[in-house]
Amino acid sequence: MTTKNTNQEIDLIELFSKIGNSTNNFFTKIFTNTFKLVSTLIFYLFISIKESTRFILKKWVILTIFIILGYTTSLIIIKKTTPYFETYATIQTFTISSSELIEYVNKLTALTETQDSIAIGKTLNISTSVAASIKKIYAYWLIDINNDGVADEIDFDNSFKLDSTSTKIKINNRFVVQLDVYSPEYINEIQDKFANYISSYPKLTQTIDIKRQSLISEINKIDNEIKIIDSLKRYEYFTQPKAILKIQQERAKQKQGSVALDKILFQTTPNIQQEMIPAPELLHDVVLQLYQQNIKNKAELASLTEPYIFVSKFEDVHCPVNINKTTHISAKLSFISLFLGVILSIFIDYKKDIITFINKK
Repeated sequence: MTTKNTNQEIDLIELFSKIGNSTNNFFTKIFTNTFKLVSTLIFYLFISIKESTRFILKKWVILTIFIILGYTTSLIIIKKTTPYFETYATIQTFTISSSELIEYVNKLTALTETQDSIAIGKTLNISTSVAASIKKIYAYWLIDINNDGVADEIDFDNSFKLDSTSTKIKINNRFVVQLDVYSPEYINEIQDKFANYISSYPKLTQTIDIKRQSLISEINKIDNEIKIIDSLKRYEYFTQPKAILKIQQERAKQKQGSVALDKILFQTTPNIQQEMIPAPELLHDVVLQLYQQNIKNKAELASLTEPYIFVSKFEDVHCPVNINKTTHISAKLSFISLFLGVILSIFIDYKKDIITFINKK
């Protein structure tokens, strides 16, 4: 029994010893390989820096010439680029959806893309010189990301797609219009003419007329109902179903002939009581509901005088959009030119080998 226990203890010691040795070897190999890899990378990085420095010092004249050529080219491009100014307006509609007005606004976009100043001038009722200053007009959807009714982003790429896994939606009563102009002094004039252009949308005026007539008709109808109720006396603020009232009137005529309405309304007989006549209802709540409905209708009718509003108008701007990219363009062209200089230098040094390789292919 003692010998068996001793053997088990020896086996466990050997097992843990093997595990320890394996773990030690594993981490030693990882550390060694990592060290070798880092050392190799540092070595080749050093060699690359060394050779690059040697190459630059050897070809610094031609590389400098190419950098100057690239920078000069960028200055020429920037100088020939006409500066333009960018501003935005936000429009909210009350009687028509954004989709229809966006489509109507973007008819101007087609004209601006062709730079048809005459057509733009006629459409917006502005002079040709003002129309020529317009670079772009484009309407964009507003996107509500978390579905809280507040715009979170503008769909500049016109790439929004409804996704059942997302809460993103298009805001259907508000959109943004981008205006790019070459002459910022015309922004206010374009703002006024653009507002008139939207107001001239045929379906907008047609929808307003139909809705106005409908609201006026409903307001007049409710006013008449209120007048009828207000003309009643004390007892006539109570009403009963028309069928029961008709029965009462017929029976009263049979018994008494012509009787005053106030006596009919309050007259009850055992037979009518047996027919379970409902209790009279107060008309005060009805009057209040009619007043509230008419207040709502009149407010909506008043809003029809402004079928849309500019939540924000095109603002005056003074800093060109494209001129701000001067540094970016200069750096980009200088780098491209430097790269071409390096390629040319390599080709000059190894042109024989390159030609031989090409001929073999």
